[in-house]
Amino acid sequence: MVEPKDIDFYSLGFNFIETKTMFIATHKDGKWDNGQLLPFGNFEISPASCVLNYGQGIFEGMKALRTKNGDITLFRPEENAKRFNFSARRMLMPEYPLEKFIDAVKKVVKENEQYIHHAEIPQSQISGEGLKSFFLLPEEGKYLLTTFPPFQLN
Repeated sequence: MVEPKDIDFYSLGFNFIETKTMFIATHKDGKWDNGQLLPFGNFEISPASCVLNYGQGIFEGMKALRTKNGDITLFRPEENAKRFNFSARRMLMPEYPLEKFIDAVKKVVKENEQYIHHAEIPQSQISGEGLKSFFLLPEEGKYLLTTFPPFQLN
């Protein structure tokens, strides 16, 4: 993990920079668990998962900004959650409750606040992790929320 003091926020490329914490919630038996903050790292996924075999996954990114007085603000998290759930409905995946979505974003941003300079992009992902009968409906799924410092295209 790169220490925030070692990041040149004014010359970021399109490179991945690992941050401290991520959030993972699991959907099983028709409901989402409470999820948890975990150190950023790898997690296990079945080779038969829908996200790998059928591309059944959703990605959303939003901005967290540090204001001039040092506060951190999120850019339209409700709209991001709505788009995320619209995509989930279209992909026949379980929606992630709006309140839980926003709460998870706030928790991850708070845990990674030292990486926020002018903007950070919390990235929400959901993926199907199993097959049910012949339909491409996941029996289980994960909601994954990570943060990355923004990148700059030259």
